[in-house]
Amino acid sequence: MLSDEIQAWKNNFFIPTRLECDASPEWFSNYTCNIKPVSRTRKIIIARAEIRKPINKIFVKIQVFKRFSGWQPYLINHLFEACAFLGGKKTSNILYNNFYKIIKPLFDKYTNINHECPYNGTVELYEVDYNKIDIPTAKGTIFPSGYYKAVGKIYEANNSYIGSAVFQGIVKETQT
Repeated sequence: MLSDEIQAWKNNFFIPTRLECDASPEWFSNYTCNIKPVSRTRKIIIARAEIRKPINKIFVKIQVFKRFSGWQPYLINHLFEACAFLGGKKTSNILYNNFYKIIKPLFDKYTNINHECPYNGTVELYEVDYNKIDIPTAKGTIFPSGYYKAVGKIYEANNSYIGSAVFQGIVKETQT
């Protein structure tokens, strides 16, 4: 049963290697996103944008890829309404609800996008120290060790393109 697997999760860690962002000038100005080295062994993730007009309803399409012989689709290819997601609305989709359990605490701690819509003003992903983020995994499922790429495309309710982000990294097992 999936809930038993969740209880058996151990913490792996994620090492980001690449971050690319794109933002529609119709919706955003002064946007930036990058992985910034702080020292030889420490990097932080920073993203910031100023919203030009209020965003009332956001749809996000998330696709995850794992590198085998090239990038192959892996487990997640999902379109969801981000305002409801960040507002904590539950669904009958087990994968969605478990993804929420992983992502929501990160949004609460590291962003100002941790509430329901509308969004306006400046949105930020604060200095996320990836050394302090554990990724819950279950051996042989969800995110085993390997190279991953997550692609997020963001749209407003009327299908207007808002922006996108491509995030690559490595999941490694915690040494016990």
